[in-house]
Amino acid sequence: MALTITKKKGKATVSSATKNKGEVISEDATEEIVDLPDETAASEGSSGPWCEVGTEMSYTHNLGNYQSARLQVSLKVPCLHSEVDQVFDFAKEWTDQKLQGMVAELSEE
Repeated sequence: MALTITKKKGKATVSSATKNKGEVISEDATEEIVDLPDETAASEGSSGPWCEVGTEMSYTHNLGNYQSARLQVSLKVPCLHSEVDQVFDFAKEWTDQKLQGMVAELSEE
């Protein structure tokens, strides 16, 4: 039986953690659904074979006094095998932009 995807969506996880001398003092993780552009997602009703492309990026920022903040962003996108390279390019750009925004917010604090 062929798998049919009716929504053009990817699943993202965004997390941050603050450590003091190696001990985690705060953590936060959220999941969000990412709409994919039409040109990088299989059309509605397409049937497999399906695969999943994933990217993950992280950044650790030294806060001084043995404290650090770690930011991490990942995105998983279901796609057709023929779209792997195109979807990977989209996922890589999306995670990079998201992480850069988080780093900018951290730098402002």
